[in-house]
Amino acid sequence: MTERPLLAAANVETARRAQAEFGLCDACLGRRFGKVDTGLTNEQRGALLREAAGAPQVSPPSCFVCQGLAAETDLLAQAAIDALSPYEHRHFLVGTRVDPAIEARDAEVNAALGTAATAERIQAELNRETGKKVAARTGKAVDFKAPDLAAVVDTRFLDAELQHGGLCVFGRYRKLDRTIPQTRWPCRRCQGKGCVECHETGKQYATSVEELVAAPFLAASGATEESFHGAGREDIDARTLGTGRPFILELKDPRVRTLDLSVFPALVKEGSGGRVEVAELRLAPKAEIAAIKEHRGGKTYRALVRFEAAVPAAALRGAADALRGQAVQQRTPQRVEHRRADLVRERRVLDVQVEEHEGERATLLIRGDAGLYIKELVSGDEGRTEPSLSGLLGVGAKVAELDIVEVEYEPPAETAPAS
Repeated sequence: MTERPLLAAANVETARRAQAEFGLCDACLGRRFGKVDTGLTNEQRGALLREAAGAPQVSPPSCFVCQGLAAETDLLAQAAIDALSPYEHRHFLVGTRVDPAIEARDAEVNAALGTAATAERIQAELNRETGKKVAARTGKAVDFKAPDLAAVVDTRFLDAELQHGGLCVFGRYRKLDRTIPQTRWPCRRCQGKGCVECHETGKQYATSVEELVAAPFLAASGATEESFHGAGREDIDARTLGTGRPFILELKDPRVRTLDLSVFPALVKEGSGGRVEVAELRLAPKAEIAAIKEHRGGKTYRALVRFEAAVPAAALRGAADALRGQAVQQRTPQRVEHRRADLVRERRVLDVQVEEHEGERATLLIRGDAGLYIKELVSGDEGRTEPSLSGLLGVGAKVAELDIVEVEYEPPAETAPAS
C-alpha cells in the first residue's frame, strides 16, 4: 500500500521537532502541512503525524500558537449565526479576524520548522471550519463570489460584523409628470442641509422618480438606504413614455430579500399618484449597474416644435432628410454649461420623421445616439450645435414639449438576471 505523502519521513521528523520545541495542538500541527495532502482536516493531519512521530498530544488551550482558538469554531459559528439570523439570505460567507499575536506565533513556528511553503494560515482554517458549521446548522449555502451576507467574526471578542451584499432590482420607469427630476435634487441654496427656501427639506424639488420608485421597495425589504442608477436621464420637463427608461434600484442592507416583484408596479403607481410607472422588474446582479451607467444605446424622442414663422411643408421635409444620418457637432449647451465640461461632442442623428405639421408648429420623431441633445438639435443653441433644424430652415425653432418614447438597452450576456 502506498504511503500517504503526509507521512513521509521528513514530515514525521518535522512533527517530532514541532512537538518537542513548541507543543502544538493537532490542528496547529496539521496546518504546517495543509498543502501536502488532501482529503483531511488539519486536525486529522496533525493526529496522524503526531502518532507517527510518537509525540505526546497537546490540548488546544496549551497550544503554543492558538492557545485554544482552533477548538473554538463552534463558538465562532454561533457568533456568525447570531449576526446573520435577523436578515433573510440565500447564501453567506464567513470571515475571521485573528489576534496579531497568534499570527506572529504561527509565523515563528513556520520559520523555525521551514514549513512556510506548505503551511495554511490559521485564518484560512478558521474561515473554512466555521463556515462549514454555519452551513450545517442553518442549511444555507456558502458563496465565495457574491454572497447575500458576509459575517466577519472577531475571534478575540466572539462578535461578528455583518457585510451586506445588497439587493438590485432592474426595471423600466415611465415618468408622466413634467415637474419632477429623475433623482433627488439638493437645494441649490443650502446644498441639502435644509433652509427656509426649501422648507427645511434640503431638496430643490419635493420628490423625484427615485424617491417614488424606491419608497415601496424600502418598506418591503427593510433596507436602510438605496441608490438609483438610470440609463441616462431626461430633463425635468420631459416625459418618459413608451417602454420606459431602464434603471437599477440598489437596496442596501435589506432584511428581506424575497420580494414579490409583481406587486410593485401597482404600489409605485398608487404611491406616486400616477406620476410614475414601472415595468419589467427583475432581480439583477450588481455587475449590471456598470452596464446601466455606461449605457450607450440609441433613444427615440417625440418633440413638439414651435417655429418663429410658418415653415413650408417641403422645406421641413427637406431639413428632416438633411439631418437623417448626419453627424452633429454639439458644444455643451448653454443651459447645462454651469455643471458640465465645455466640450464639443459628435453625435449621430439616426432618423427624423415628421409626424404632424401645420404652419408654425410640428411634431417630430427623432432617433439618435445616446447623449444627443434634442433641444439644441432643434434650436441650434446660437450656433453651438451644427447642423441644426433651425439653421437648415433659416427660421428660429424651439422644442415646446419633449417626450422620450424609446430607450434601447440590451443586458450584457455576462450579467444575466440573478436567480
